[in-house]
Amino acid sequence: MDNTTPPRPAWHYNEFVQTGVDLDDADMVEDYDHRQGSDSEEENRLIATLGIAAGDTVVDLGCGTGSFALAAARHGARVTAIDVAANMLRYVARAADANGLTNLQTLQGGFLSWQPAAASIDVVVCRFALHHLPDFWKQIALNNIANALAPGGTLFLRDVVFSFPAAEYETHINAWIDAMPQRSGFSREEFETHVRDEYSTFDWILHGMLQRAGFTVREHNIHAPQYADYLCSRR
Repeated sequence: MDNTTPPRPAWHYNEFVQTGVDLDDADMVEDYDHRQGSDSEEENRLIATLGIAAGDTVVDLGCGTGSFALAAARHGARVTAIDVAANMLRYVARAADANGLTNLQTLQGGFLSWQPAAASIDVVVCRFALHHLPDFWKQIALNNIANALAPGGTLFLRDVVFSFPAAEYETHINAWIDAMPQRSGFSREEFETHVRDEYSTFDWILHGMLQRAGFTVREHNIHAPQYADYLCSRR
């Protein structure tokens, strides 16, 4: 893939500055993987849902510690794991080497700096990463993904997305922040930081952005008022 990044103007968003987790800390990356967890059965179900086969070109965009990327590589796909954090990518590369996965490569970059060849990818998976971008830049990122996918190619997007009525935001956000520390490996303060300093948006906004980028939303699953999946095809 061509990942040559042209010079950016001063007003361009800097996606390499992350809120919350200190990804420059290698120990923090290890802890993040432990808390985030990995479910091989879930990854295999997603691979089956997406119809990923040996030889397919797959990108795990915002890969974190690479749970999906590693699973897709085990299925024989040609996988690129992309993240802004070099320590995350080193973690993924070590795991790939340990498993003899020569069909997985890592690439440091993000939604806006990734410069793939047009129509060169079969499947892009993005989970819990797009919320790092404000809505303006989300649209630019989705346009970039659409351009990278071959016609009919697949995008699977999962994120913190709000489907509750805007007028009820305090009730739903407070309930979410109260409940999630007991259900996840992350603290109350981390969920508060997410709402205050990151950029999760409303479902109706993200759904519209996907359509404007040239995607057909084939499946749309709202798991809770704060979480949603979108299974999309590039038109």
